[in-house]
Amino acid sequence: MRQVPSSSSVLERALGRRSTLALGLGAAAVLGLGLGGCDLDDLTGASAGAPGAEEPESDPDQGLVDSVLADLDQQLAAVVAARAATPSLRRALRPLEEMHRAHRAVLDPDTSGTATPSATPSASASSPAPTPAADPPRPVRTLRRIGASETAHQAVLTAASVTARSGALARVLASMSASVAQHLAVLAPAAGPS
Repeated sequence: MRQVPSSSSVLERALGRRSTLALGLGAAAVLGLGLGGCDLDDLTGASAGAPGAEEPESDPDQGLVDSVLADLDQQLAAVVAARAATPSLRRALRPLEEMHRAHRAVLDPDTSGTATPSATPSASASSPAPTPAADPPRPVRTLRRIGASETAHQAVLTAASVTARSGALARVLASMSASVAQHLAVLAPAAGPS
């Protein structure tokens, strides 16, 4: 019994994969340009300032984003404070600070360049100091405190990614959680056993 090739496989063989992809992208661009100037307001005759125009619905994930931003700002403040207080960790903690600033820019692009978190670390980052007799060196304590705080932040991001109603936001938050995990994996050996 002879199998009949599908039309897509015949097209791929005739044009090649790259040509097929370019053709598909070109068609999508043409459709996008053709429909790009239209929106529902144009079709219904309503406009933002017209009487009887409805207010746009608020983003159902805005509260979630605000909560994640608040936690993110606490993390950023804790890392900035730790870098300032422990000069030997400035280089090791710089990637965490850069990561948090990048995450903030993604979640709130309008204020990412102007927002400066307070230097007050989060509650999890400001735990009481252990007794002096059992104190490990200050950089190790700082790394452990930051590690615990970042682990809590990763849990916030993971929970938010599951809670998000928008699939795109869920993916962004999950990606941020994975980024924190990668940074934690690099910091863990420097902090030593807990």
